Amino acid sequence: MKSIQLLVHISLLIPGAVALVHDIFAASGEKIVIPLDTRLEHTSGILCNRFVWTFKRPRHFLRQLAGVDDYCNKRDCSNEMRPHCSLSSNGSLQVHHVEPDDGGQYIITTYHINRAKSTEDTFNLHVLDAVSKPVIGFSCVSEGQPVVLCRAEKGTNVSTSIIANGELLLEKAASEGEGQLFKVSSSAPWNISCSITNKVSQETINAAYSMCPGAHSWTLRVFCKVLLFLQYNVLLISLICDVITSNRMGDPEKP
Repeated sequence: MKSIQLLVHISLLIPGAVALVHDIFAASGEKIVIPLDTRLEHTSGILCNRFVWTFKRPRHFLRQLAGVDDYCNKRDCSNEMRPHCSLSSNGSLQVHHVEPDDGGQYIITTYHINRAKSTEDTFNLHVLDAVSKPVIGFSCVSEGQPVVLCRAEKGTNVSTSIIANGELLLEKAASEGEGQLFKVSSSAPWNISCSITNKVSQETINAAYSMCPGAHSWTLRVFCKVLLFLQYNVLLISLICDVITSNRMGDPEKP
């Protein structure tokens, strides 16, 4: 925000400079302060530099929120509808307990003492849900390659990153619901770190796995199949021997 404010100050010092459009990100429930960065020469007395805060929600009409008129009369937010706001002593706009419906354009327009427009700056407010604690799912595909699923129950415009044994997995194999699937190329054991972030929050969870889930049961199944195969062969050999013995006993001329 400091760098944005510096650019605003620079633009105001250059004649004919175009005012900047700022993006502000806030988590639901937060209180934010949208600054009035323009230096006003007359802020008290008989005449003042008039300034007006207006608000425009997408696909709605422009609506005046608060400001000070030419005769220094303060008009604060009515709060009959959202956003719920208040005008600070320095002209900044405070928006309380922001909700997604409070997202939109907040425009501050200032005027010279002769009532000519001085500056107009626009702040685009984006209200996001903070991300919840991630959940890790770990499994192995048929060829034994581990696959990690990382997801969060809550969060708006999230991005997911997974680190496996110090390697950042940048490529996602597939998407499932609100999570992302990542294939792990390193060998066991696996130390997994999953991070989910957006512009207003970040959550991380760590987990360790020494082998693929169900590896013991898979080994047992293979062992049982091998044992059954050996038993089948033993029975088959025994049956063949019995048949041969039976044939010899029924034919006395054979040695």
